[in-house]
Amino acid sequence: MPDSTAIQFRFRPMRLRDALAASRWRYPAEYAIYDLDWAELVFTAIFRAPLRAFGVYPLAVGTPDDPFVGVFSFVQRGDDVELGVGMRPDLMGRGLGLELMLQAMDYARERLRPVTFSLNVATFNRRAITVYERAGFQPGPTRPTIVHGKRIESMRMTRPA
Repeated sequence: MPDSTAIQFRFRPMRLRDALAASRWRYPAEYAIYDLDWAELVFTAIFRAPLRAFGVYPLAVGTPDDPFVGVFSFVQRGDDVELGVGMRPDLMGRGLGLELMLQAMDYARERLRPVTFSLNVATFNRRAITVYERAGFQPGPTRPTIVHGKRIESMRMTRPA
């Protein structure tokens, strides 16, 4: 992949084949909490149009060179849009996260006109927290969360849209 600042990410509605592919992604070690559940992904892909009526926007992310590099979701709650991101495991740590976040926020701003953005991140995930801070997010409250049966500490981060 080229330099991250040269990448133009493309966002499109998630399709069933995207959901099935993403459900096979496996993240290493403690990052396995980010492994995506196939049933939830398939449901999301099949019912993506009705979900929009509830402010939920599941998207697949691609580039000109690679049609499927990640997943992104937007959940609109009043003036806030909560972001969720997942990058294909083989692309992690390559410096693509910040540009993906910035372009995803632009995409959400154009369509949803939020006042704020928010997201949740595991507190051990310093790599992601650094990306989010560079994207303008401020650390917020933490709370215990159960993910795939494992107890972790999760942090809420927010920023003005």
